[in-house]
Amino acid sequence: NRPEALRITARMFRLSKDASIRASLLFYSHYAFGSSTEHLDFILNVLVTAKPGDPGVKAVLKVMAAYADRDPVPMYFRHYLRMGDRAERLLGLSGLMSSASCRRHFGYIVDCISGEDDVILRRHFLKRIASKLGKDFVEACTEPSGSERCIDYNTSLCRDNVKAIAVAWLRREQASRSTSYVHSRPGQTYEPELKDVEAQIARVNECLVRLIHEGVPILVEDSLVKAA
Repeated sequence: NRPEALRITARMFRLSKDASIRASLLFYSHYAFGSSTEHLDFILNVLVTAKPGDPGVKAVLKVMAAYADRDPVPMYFRHYLRMGDRAERLLGLSGLMSSASCRRHFGYIVDCISGEDDVILRRHFLKRIASKLGKDFVEACTEPSGSERCIDYNTSLCRDNVKAIAVAWLRREQASRSTSYVHSRPGQTYEPELKDVEAQIARVNECLVRLIHEGVPILVEDSLVKAA
């Protein structure tokens, strides 16, 4: 009974306060529709009738990622990337990045996220692009502090910064390879040889330059770009 299923889904959606439950309701409601177009129309109707601050917006944006290449979905992602709260902006960014034509949105994305104090969106954007390009690019963008966070591309990188990234990358590679007692003892720190560090710096530079060419406005010293 399709109409009854939709009524139940809509009622449960209104009553639930949990964003993940709401997202599940919207996602599985596609079984009640005859086509994906009908399902998308239903989801968009929920979005456009939501009141400002309604937690249901986040649930809708999560489910809309499945329709990232269908008009007018990118328009809504672009709107929430610029105008939403932090969670909505992240979902808008993720939606645009999940599109097969995400590159055409890069200029808009960079315009939205580059000039603000909150680094979360920039890190998310950079990590999504790096992940698409491969593991080396993710490693080249990882902060050397020991966390798994991406660097903030708004922070200018000098040779010392790139060297720190390169050394941290070498240490992670060594840790993944080593099963010896020496390298597993507490307090032991692997110190790579100078020639290995220089080679790894060149590797990081190449990745950063490729990311710049992909559309990420990473701030690096001119000498690093020329060296790559």
